[in-house]
Amino acid sequence: KVFLTCLCTMAAPPPDGQPGQLSPQQSQQIQVCCVLIGNALNICALVYGYETYANEEICPNEDDVCSINCVEDGKYIIDPSLFLQIAGLSMLISSLVSICTHCCICPPEPGYTHIPSGKQLLFRFTVVIYSIVWSSIGIDLYIQLIDECKNTPKGKMLLSWVIITLCNGTLRCCGVCSKLSIRRQINEGNLS
Repeated sequence: KVFLTCLCTMAAPPPDGQPGQLSPQQSQQIQVCCVLIGNALNICALVYGYETYANEEICPNEDDVCSINCVEDGKYIIDPSLFLQIAGLSMLISSLVSICTHCCICPPEPGYTHIPSGKQLLFRFTVVIYSIVWSSIGIDLYIQLIDECKNTPKGKMLLSWVIITLCNGTLRCCGVCSKLSIRRQINEGNLS
């Protein structure tokens, strides 16, 4: 249903008949749809972060084979369950805060609804750097996981979250840089 709403919003006729121009309301609706669809990964990370996968042969005293207690010398950087919980929740919250700040606290300038304000771009850049750093920690964690944990849905979710978030963070970094360039042109008066 959310996906169909997004498609209908994007297919709606332009506000004043100009092709390619979106009204501020249409722009906000598209952003909300993207946040909802994009957060499916973070919600899954949260769910898998609370799942347990017992393996009596490998780790007889623990409920979860991915537990930090199931590894010799506790060599994980962070418990995989805790990693997924932090990853899912922090990215979910940051995306919701981002959409709220974009719509309410730091709205774009009239006439430039497709370009976020400078403060909004700074917040986005912070979130992008955080996601890239956290994904990098996740790569290191996944490499350290024992095979029995890698083969569980939790291990697969960790790898999926890391790959998707790292790719998304890299692309969003390019997007922020592009918007910063346009924002600079607007501030210099070179873009009308």
